Amino acid sequence: MKKSILVFALMFTAHINAQKNIVVAIAVGKTDCRYSTSDDLGYQVYTSNSKAKADKLATEKVKRSHPNYKSLAVEHNGYDANYGNHIVIIEAKTKYQGCDKYTYGVGFGFNKSDALRNAKKSLGMRNWNWVESKHGYRQVYYKYY
Repeated sequence: MKKSILVFALMFTAHINAQKNIVVAIAVGKTDCRYSTSDDLGYQVYTSNSKAKADKLATEKVKRSHPNYKSLAVEHNGYDANYGNHIVIIEAKTKYQGCDKYTYGVGFGFNKSDALRNAKKSLGMRNWNWVESKHGYRQVYYKYY
């Protein structure tokens, strides 16, 4: 009887963990450079059992933190957290017509290495000039929820 209760408790806990919704909101603004390219200003991470609640909290907080933002990029860990509960955020600096440009890449995965690989893909899609071997990256956030 004790073994079946323990197995049920472990399964129930795993189900609860799998339902965690993770939302990352990134504030995107314009650089002060003469070419006025887009630049990532900052990010906020929120978790909730409700994706709508996490989305609202993350976007509200990033808007307050960066009032000069022009748009938002919002990343989710999928419907019912089906992209995994590991999150990695990386940052890279590139040059665009002589101006520094900062970009974040957000990745989710079922382990840290998958999340990092997905963060690199995200960074490359958000900044087409970024090349890992040329510009590198800096990991700014990692967490398992």
